[in-house]
Amino acid sequence: MQYTDFTALTLILLALTGLITLINWVYIRYYSIKTESTPALEESIKYKTLSFIKTTFYMLFLIVGIRSFIFEPFKIPSGSMLPTLKTGDFVIVNRFAYGLRIPLLGHQIIPINDPQPGDIVVFQFPKTPRIAYIKRLIGVPGDRIRYTNNQLFVNDKLIEDSFFSKIKAPYDPKLGVAPWVTLYEESLGKHQFHIQRHLDYTESEQPDIDHIEYIVPKNQYFVMGDNRDKSYDSRFWGFVPDEYLIGKAAYIWLHWPKSNALPSIKRNRIIP
Repeated sequence: MQYTDFTALTLILLALTGLITLINWVYIRYYSIKTESTPALEESIKYKTLSFIKTTFYMLFLIVGIRSFIFEPFKIPSGSMLPTLKTGDFVIVNRFAYGLRIPLLGHQIIPINDPQPGDIVVFQFPKTPRIAYIKRLIGVPGDRIRYTNNQLFVNDKLIEDSFFSKIKAPYDPKLGVAPWVTLYEESLGKHQFHIQRHLDYTESEQPDIDHIEYIVPKNQYFVMGDNRDKSYDSRFWGFVPDEYLIGKAAYIWLHWPKSNALPSIKRNRIIP
């Protein structure tokens, strides 16, 4: 189920169960109709059904409240954020990091903090808003972003990186080999993290994104994946509107890459 589909379904169920609970309360409150101590079978089934609906409403109210305004779980679906986030990682998304927002619509109702460069953000994919993406925020409104010869410039300042290590990545069926990748340390804003580049990468593997330059529009953001050669991000499809922001990725609590494997709990794995 897609991100917005699940959210819409829970909101619809919440509204329906809430309406039934309200009608039942008004019916009892104003017409003084009470369940007998020894009701008939039909009345007993009716009472249990209404009790179940009322309990479901309270549970949905709690779930929607937490997921919409406090914390929400998110599963990493791909390797675009390697080496920071791995496929199969489960992260907790801080929903109130960038203010309280109306579910589905995304409009901010109570401002708290503004997104900052270097944050890892979860957002609705602009081309298909039903799908949620996760990337690192590179540019905020007004920033000039330039990407040339695998070098990133923000407001004409080179975002320097330094060599960290070279590792062997998992087997890639498209390349037919287990490619070598190089890890670099990079700093952006208050964040220090690793990015990944592919030594076996060729220009034919993805569209030409060299020598690009953007100025981030008002109320929009520029994002990129830490796996720089294997990330479908703002370099290809543009900016993320503010109303599409879901929240800030806070920490990883579980890793479960395959359904036939056992999950592993991650302790104190804070996201840089």
